[in-house]
Amino acid sequence: MAGSSRSIHLGLALAVTSLLPLAVAFAPRWQGQPPCRIGPGARCAGADLSGRDLARANLRRADLRGARLVGTDLEEADLRQADLHGATLIGVDLARARLQGSRLGEALLLSCDLESADLGGADLRGARLDGNDLESARLSWSLLRGAQLRGVDLESADLSGSDARGADFSGANLGRARLVAGRFESALLEGANLASARLERARLAGADLRHAHLGRRRIGATPPDGSRPAIGVGQAGGADRSSAQGPGASEPAAVGAEPDADDGGVGALLVDTDFTGADLRWSDLTGVVMLRGSLRQARLEGARTQGSRWLDVAFGATRCPDGVRRSVACSGFLVPSAGVERSRAEARVAWLRSRSWPED
Repeated sequence: MAGSSRSIHLGLALAVTSLLPLAVAFAPRWQGQPPCRIGPGARCAGADLSGRDLARANLRRADLRGARLVGTDLEEADLRQADLHGATLIGVDLARARLQGSRLGEALLLSCDLESADLGGADLRGARLDGNDLESARLSWSLLRGAQLRGVDLESADLSGSDARGADFSGANLGRARLVAGRFESALLEGANLASARLERARLAGADLRHAHLGRRRIGATPPDGSRPAIGVGQAGGADRSSAQGPGASEPAAVGAEPDADDGGVGALLVDTDFTGADLRWSDLTGVVMLRGSLRQARLEGARTQGSRWLDVAFGATRCPDGVRRSVACSGFLVPSAGVERSRAEARVAWLRSRSWPED
């Protein structure tokens, strides 16, 4: 009997030992510690907040590292300076949420609503944001290096001053977006829509813009024709006054499309934009006007450039639309030089700059 009892005890011990990994796997994540309390500075690292109604919740400076949020309602929530590094957010409502200074590095965000959310200064390095709605969102001065934003809707979003070097915006909608002074070197923008986007002082050296659309888009009112008094340099409107260098500084006329008199379409605003070594093959540059930017070593084979204007643009070993390498303006490029032509082009682009942003 003693031997039999020992065998039974040994068998039970082995059974318990074999089931231990399953017990650990299915145990609540907060086993051994109380569940996180929602509030400022909440300690919710690794917590599962799926399905929770946290609309307008105050989670400022909360620790949400590695947290799981599926179908969570965070509309208008305060997540300023919150740490969501490595968190998983799927189908989360973050419309109009405040995420300034938050940390979302390596986080996964899928099918989330971030319309009009404020991510100014947020750290999104290496984050995956494919397919999310970021229309009218604010991402100025955010860190987006190496982030994946394929197919994201960023229409009318503000990415001014953001660092998106090496980020993937393939197929993204950046129409009417503001990329002023942004860093997009080596970024992937293949097939992206940049119609009416503002790219003043943006750096896109080595970026991939194959099949990208920077050309005309109808916006309603027809710009002034040549008979309208030219708007001089330094008299651009309020939409981009932030680009002025200081009191009394001479601000460059903005650049955009120069549509025909009966066409209200406009292209991207390209002022001091750096496309050195960028790949613009088969892109749509119809009606674009570029002022003082660089196209050195850029590739433009197959690009559509009808109606475009090129003022003081630097060329050098540039592959032109016809495939010929040139160090001067490409064959067929219109480079306004006469006073009347130049004044007309500057008047048109200054009118574009004076438009309100974001546009209705």
